[in-house]
Amino acid sequence: MTVRPIKPIIHTLACGAVALAFFLGGPGGLTEGRAEVKLRLTHSAPISHPNHIAAEKMVQRIKERTKGEVVITIFPNNALGSSFETTDQVRRGVIDLTIVGSDNLDRYPEAKAIALVLAPFQFDDLAHAHTTLDTLAFDFLRKQFAAVNMTLISNYEWGFRSISNSARAINGPEDVKGLKIRIPPVAVNKNTMEALGAIATPIAFAELYMALSTKTVDAQENPVSTIWASKFYEVQKYVALTRHIYTMMMFAANTNVWNRLTPEQRQIITEEGLKAAAEARKTAADEEDALIGKLKEAGVTVTTPDPAKFRAAVEPANAELRKVVGDADWRLWQGFVEEGRKRSKK
Repeated sequence: MTVRPIKPIIHTLACGAVALAFFLGGPGGLTEGRAEVKLRLTHSAPISHPNHIAAEKMVQRIKERTKGEVVITIFPNNALGSSFETTDQVRRGVIDLTIVGSDNLDRYPEAKAIALVLAPFQFDDLAHAHTTLDTLAFDFLRKQFAAVNMTLISNYEWGFRSISNSARAINGPEDVKGLKIRIPPVAVNKNTMEALGAIATPIAFAELYMALSTKTVDAQENPVSTIWASKFYEVQKYVALTRHIYTMMMFAANTNVWNRLTPEQRQIITEEGLKAAAEARKTAADEEDALIGKLKEAGVTVTTPDPAKFRAAVEPANAELRKVVGDADWRLWQGFVEEGRKRSKK
């Protein structure tokens, strides 16, 4: 019989204890007997954006309510990579949490139906968009996230997109025709601008100000907050509040990470995620009104075209979107939008 030395066994047990302590968060990593959970949250907004400010308050409240069990570190302004890259990293569990736009998910075939969020001129106003997306369509959106191993928690804000240009005031679809307009690499945006007769031109956002100042392109489309923050008004003297596409950002987690949290932790994160989303939305709406005033003070001509004039013109873009998502999801989504319109008017 072979007698094993006692010291190696003790050494092995000690190493196991150290490893277990490290897994549980190390010395001081336990709160009331439970492990400290450290999570990383990525998003694309700068630190001055309402989404980031609301997220900072959110993570602080989560830490306080969980008594230090859940600690979230935020990486704003695409610090961990582009939105496309970080969405894939969250999907694979490399990053835990994200606040991300729907256009970063629809490139996955199993989540293609989320592109419906961007259908042009479907929402009358913010109340209509919020009612539709937060209640009627929320389970539908969660299914799209679940299909790529992510769990949707709450809907943050980005806002309605407007068109700025250096050529003329826009009051109807005919004023968009012929404009060379920069668009992001998103099919719905491209199809919408082309349906209006514009020449859609993809340009990296980092190069956009130069492209506008040199008139490589005449126009671009983004929320008012982006037009102001990026100082496009310095080289674009016309802004049309077309509100052609509503863009939202969504707070979501890797599903495996989410399921490892306790029910209490998930509940707290959900509650604070909803609260932060509401805060971001209010701030963004308040700021937009102020920024429109600032644009006018800067000498920009601001117009508010009637969306009804545009809806018929963008039907080709909707037809393309319908082909992508399929008739069943298109009809289901249209039901959400119409019911949302009714409820938001009450």
